[in-house]
Amino acid sequence: MDNKELTNKEFTILLERINEIEEETDRKINIARKDFYQYMSRMHSTKNIDQNVGESKRDVSKYVFNNETYNKKRLVVAIVKYTLKTRNINTYADALELFPDKLQGSLGVIRSEKWLKENYNNKIEEMKKRFSFDDEDIIIFDNSKYYICTT
Repeated sequence: MDNKELTNKEFTILLERINEIEEETDRKINIARKDFYQYMSRMHSTKNIDQNVGESKRDVSKYVFNNETYNKKRLVVAIVKYTLKTRNINTYADALELFPDKLQGSLGVIRSEKWLKENYNNKIEEMKKRFSFDDEDIIIFDNSKYYICTT
């Protein structure tokens, strides 16, 4: 590629295209958020605070989603898997469009097995604190395993 300077017109066109891409990305994120909030509004919670955990009070709330009862961790997995299934998401790239990393901070919503091993140095107990490793929760895209962040 040549290292030429852009004309004012080329620069303006490029800037407009960048703005269009940013707006489209923001729109997709807002759709994902709207879907999430709609799911959340369709369920109800029953609060139970476990009083038998010493000084700290552990929240053991239960949530109903699609007529199933879940704790918080299982609820996240259920919503992500439901959304992927109902929207026919079959690739990691499409999943990232729907659940961009910035929705869940530095951990992302869905991460590959390779990413987890690289970032957690194979410390399985540390990974299990943040991601679901239950067999039924593993997502397969392109013959690779992906895990859902539950924190």
